Amino acid sequence: MLERLSKLNIVRVGDHITYSSLKEIGENLVDSFYGVIWDFDLLHHSSPVLEGIDAYLLTSVLHEKYGGHILGITAADLETDDEDEFYNSILGGKNRENDVAVVSTKKLSPVEIKSEEDCDLYVGRILKVALHEVGHNVGLGDHASHQNSKSGWLCPMSRGEFNKYGYKGYVKAIVDQRNFDFCEECSDFLKFWVKR
Repeated sequence: MLERLSKLNIVRVGDHITYSSLKEIGENLVDSFYGVIWDFDLLHHSSPVLEGIDAYLLTSVLHEKYGGHILGITAADLETDDEDEFYNSILGGKNRENDVAVVSTKKLSPVEIKSEEDCDLYVGRILKVALHEVGHNVGLGDHASHQNSKSGWLCPMSRGEFNKYGYKGYVKAIVDQRNFDFCEECSDFLKFWVKR
């Protein structure tokens, strides 16, 4: 949380997701972070098709090129230098040195997108991971436990134990169980954040 957030730059890295889906994600982020994020811009960062990219490198490149609060969305695997195989590829990440969060769509897609329901599930998963990572941009921390939001679903900041599930299990057990509204603790923090 280095700069005050009012506008979020959503940067599509590559061309794997439509602008209409990005717009839907942006509108939902504004709703979920009411009073914290007032607006968003949709930007495009040309990138070669990559299987994987170092998450830290990507956040640094996006910060250097665009500045401000950024959410980068890529189809490439986000790789880390963690030696634990469960953590050397991540769904999303936040660079602690700047205001850039990134989300990888690679492991969030249903096997095939054949219907509108499949597309809604895919975009919803991207949004839920984006909510978590942008939450870190404003200073929210992970809930190691499964903390519920007001709706009864998991708070977007719920993380759970990744290595208990593996990727497919984690997406179904944690990401799919998150909602778009925050728990009371996170909501109180966001209200305080807006007042400062």
